[in-house]
Amino acid sequence: MPRSYFAVVLLRSPALPIEVIERVIDHLQGYSETLLNCALTHRSLYRHAKMVLYMGTIRVTSRKAYNALVRLRFTADGQTFLARTEGLTLRSTYGWENDGNPNYLIGTNEDVLSRFLVTFAGVAFPNLRILELKGSYLAAGGLWTNLPANTFGRLSKTFLSITVLSIRKKPSCE
Repeated sequence: MPRSYFAVVLLRSPALPIEVIERVIDHLQGYSETLLNCALTHRSLYRHAKMVLYMGTIRVTSRKAYNALVRLRFTADGQTFLARTEGLTLRSTYGWENDGNPNYLIGTNEDVLSRFLVTFAGVAFPNLRILELKGSYLAAGGLWTNLPANTFGRLSKTFLSITVLSIRKKPSCE
């Protein structure tokens, strides 16, 4: 066999067994940027890195993050990943200073929280313990009247395991 064949085989085989690499990834919980880099490094690491990424607390503070979470909800692996989520923070900056960042979630209560609740109603979050809702979308007070009637029954399944609910009108600086 040509010498280049062995060079290619060596490049493809990892120096460490995949099980060892997965254990290292397990300890990266809470370091989202590092986990995303792991997921993008090699396709064999992708699924495990994404699973650990969604295992801790999901913080939705931008439109980009919100859209990614909604897309995940409708994927085959999405239910598996979301079932492991322990905390969820939704933060909107409607009516607040947003430092000129166009990616912040900006909208009325219907545009942000109502849409979120309707989209995720019926999705099981069996490990979700902490739900934090932050932002001025809570100021309008008409949130619950704007939801479709069938949403309430489905929300009981979605948020059944919550032990801590934090609702703040004005998000703290993070």
